[in-house]
Amino acid sequence: MIDHLMTFASEAAAKADPVVGSYFANGEWRSDICVAGVFVWAPASNSIGTDPNGTPYVVRQSYDTNWRVIIAKAAPDPTLLSLPSCHLVADREAAAAGRPFILQSILSEAQLAELALEPTFAGSSYPFGQ
Repeated sequence: MIDHLMTFASEAAAKADPVVGSYFANGEWRSDICVAGVFVWAPASNSIGTDPNGTPYVVRQSYDTNWRVIIAKAAPDPTLLSLPSCHLVADREAAAAGRPFILQSILSEAQLAELALEPTFAGSSYPFGQ
């Protein structure tokens, strides 16, 4: 599968987009091909917090304030690829096999290596943030 990471200022802006908004129907994003609300952060910026019981937890700092949705397709979608909101296109099977998997990105490979994202589709094994 080919994952298209679409980035917007807000979820409302994504819904209003004539192309990406078509994946939102009946009050929800199509769960068969969309992962909505993807969080992007830089693991190197993580810190440790403590809850009221004294239990430590990891605090992740958001990479930016944008809202993201991943749209999965069997092949690269030319319509999605042509949108300025398309920030990353990756081949899920190539990543799982350890092969080059970035098909399109607004960031360099070095920048991508410093970031992590979640949630992703079950079975995804992108090496981001490692």
